[in-house]
Amino acid sequence: MTDSISERIASQVASTGSLIRLRLHFVDILHCQDIEFGSLDQIVNETIPAMRKIRAERKTRFIGVSGLPLGFFKYVLNRLTIGSVAVVLSYCHYGVNDSTVLDLIPCLKNKGEASAFPLATGLLTENGPSDWHPASPELQVSHLSLSPLISHTLLSR
Repeated sequence: MTDSISERIASQVASTGSLIRLRLHFVDILHCQDIEFGSLDQIVNETIPAMRKIRAERKTRFIGVSGLPLGFFKYVLNRLTIGSVAVVLSYCHYGVNDSTVLDLIPCLKNKGEASAFPLATGLLTENGPSDWHPASPELQVSHLSLSPLISHTLLSR
C-alpha cells in the first residue's frame, strides 16, 4: 500500500478534514463513493485498507462502497475479507422498475447491503428523472403515468 493514498484518506477524514469541519469525533459510515470511476485494484489494495485503519482508530463505525454499475461491486467484494465492508450502496437497482440488485445478494452475504433511492432517482416522481438517468427513454415515458399514483400513495400515509 502506498502511503500517499492512506495518508490522503486519513487526512481528509481526521485532523485536517471532515471530522473537524463537522465538529465530530467519528462518522457513522465512511464511503468509498462511485467506485466505478476509480481503479478497482487500488480500491481493494489501498483504499479499503486505509479505511480499515481509520475504523481501527475509531474515527468511523462502518466502511461502505457506493456506485451505480453492479458488476463493480462483485469485483471488489469478492476480493475483500468478510467484515471489511459493512454497507454497499447502489441506486436505481431495486424498485418497481428494476430489481437487478437481487443478483448481487449472494456476493453481499456477510458483507452488508443497502439500496438507495426507492423512487428510482426521480423516475417514479411527477417531475421525472434527470437527463443522465440510466432508464431507457421508453421506460421513462411509461413511468410518467405511475407518478401521480405513487405521489398520492406516499402523501396519504
